[in-house]
Amino acid sequence: MKTKFQKYPKYKDSGIEWLGEIPEGWEVKKVKSIGKVVVGGTPKTDNMSYWENGEISWLPSGMVQNKTLIRDDVYTFITKKGLQESAAKIVKENSVLLAMTGATCGNVALITFPSSFNQSVAGIECNSEIDSRYIYYSLMGANPKILSYRMGGAQSGINKYIVKNLELSMPRYETQLHVADFLDEKTKIIDAMIEKKQKLIELLREKRTSLITRAVTKGLDPNARMKSSGVDWIGEIPEEWEVRRLKFIAFLQYGDSLPNEKRENGEIEVFGSNGPIGFHSKANTKSPVIIVGRKGSFGAINFTEKEVFAIDTTYFIDGRFSKSHLKWLAYSLLVAKLNDISLDTGVPGLSRESVHNKYFPFPTIQVQKQIADFLDHETSKIDKAIELIETQIEKLKEYRALLIFNSVTGKIKI
Repeated sequence: MKTKFQKYPKYKDSGIEWLGEIPEGWEVKKVKSIGKVVVGGTPKTDNMSYWENGEISWLPSGMVQNKTLIRDDVYTFITKKGLQESAAKIVKENSVLLAMTGATCGNVALITFPSSFNQSVAGIECNSEIDSRYIYYSLMGANPKILSYRMGGAQSGINKYIVKNLELSMPRYETQLHVADFLDEKTKIIDAMIEKKQKLIELLREKRTSLITRAVTKGLDPNARMKSSGVDWIGEIPEEWEVRRLKFIAFLQYGDSLPNEKRENGEIEVFGSNGPIGFHSKANTKSPVIIVGRKGSFGAINFTEKEVFAIDTTYFIDGRFSKSHLKWLAYSLLVAKLNDISLDTGVPGLSRESVHNKYFPFPTIQVQKQIADFLDHETSKIDKAIELIETQIEKLKEYRALLIFNSVTGKIKI
């Protein structure tokens, strides 16, 4: 998306490095001078009089996702008693929320209704001469600077002092409205484009799963005579195929404990339930190998042609634990919905015994190889298409962020 924008007639040094030059007539103001800043709180969760039949909207920080929120988005409410007897605060409609900690730190939201929120969120009630939409976009444009202030470990974040002293570039009120109107229009167009591309990715992933499922359960010959497998998830299979429990096809071997402090410098990838998580000097698998999530992302399937170190939140299968074609087996496991096993048993992890007793379609080793080769070829085309669309989405997001930053700092004239 290329658009030619004009610049303002004259610029001046803002005195703030990340803001750079701003148009003459614009000012730099701290957030505390443009409105009231309050930090939220959470009523005690064991006191139902704070929550039951609540009428006051209460937002967790996870809902602060760089978008406008309407009351229909709210799923949690607190009572007046909960508000009065806790650190929770309420801000008026058209206030701006800024997430201060965790995964959403630096994200903003514009609320169209009065609401309270948790202690990981700061609410900004803008003064009458300040357009809250402009502040919403300004804070979005300041995201890299906000994130640079984070402190702490896994739940790193910022505090109220940092929020109040954030410096933003401020034009006169009429210009704020123009900028906000412009960004409302442009970001709506960009967001619609991103949404369409994300839906296309979902369709491609569904196509990929359908392709794999059909190949591993029906084979590659469309004219093959079929018979019932007697297993719901498999359906019909070619007449010459068998149905076997996994324990007669492969054995799930436990991964080994490897705390961070025990890892040695090396080039061997360490695999957790959801894929690579680091490196080590030694492997505990042969190659190729299938990694199956046991805890956390239980049922997740990863396949690699290299030897790796599989940690104790996983199972693994290599050539020592199966005589089948491992890539074919990986595809079969991928569509076998192993996570359903844990949902059925209520156990927060993947039971090896339950997986071993699950039925799988079982063709000859020659057919296994043919299916694996076919799926490698076909899924690689889908994966490349998904990768291309993901790149396009990232470029749209980068353009959106740059457009917001340039607009709220006066780099382009609106």
